Amino acid sequence: MFSEPIPDEHHVARHVPKRLRGRQSGQDFVFPQAFSLREAINEREQERFLSMSWLEFFNGSHEEKLRQTVQEMRGYPRDLKPKDALALLIVGKIKELGGQRGQRLRVLHEPELPGKPAYSAIRGMKRDDTELLALIAADAVAEIVEINLIG
Repeated sequence: MFSEPIPDEHHVARHVPKRLRGRQSGQDFVFPQAFSLREAINEREQERFLSMSWLEFFNGSHEEKLRQTVQEMRGYPRDLKPKDALALLIVGKIKELGGQRGQRLRVLHEPELPGKPAYSAIRGMKRDDTELLALIAADAVAEIVEINLIG
């Protein structure tokens, strides 16, 4: 498997369904569950890493990178709905927060899926660390952008 570390100052994008985000005092936020590893169900195995997309893999303005990220994410593993969002996380902050919880998190570019050249993963997360999930939701999310505003 080909993988390379993503620079700390870069961002990875996570698809966040509408039900996993909210708004309080005029500020959008993401619930910590948006970053949890999915459990095994029926034929699906226990998730071992968190799927993301590397924003700076793409060229162009910030808006163009967002559009390309959305285009790459469409259809796999589920389709994006207009009221869903992208949460943009700072790579270095993810690693720092993992360290605070005694976990060596790696944020890696892993472009192995066909048509998904910016596919990335956060590896090294413990499955049941709800404190880490809360820290990521509160401190690593740099921006939340609703899909219908990206275009």
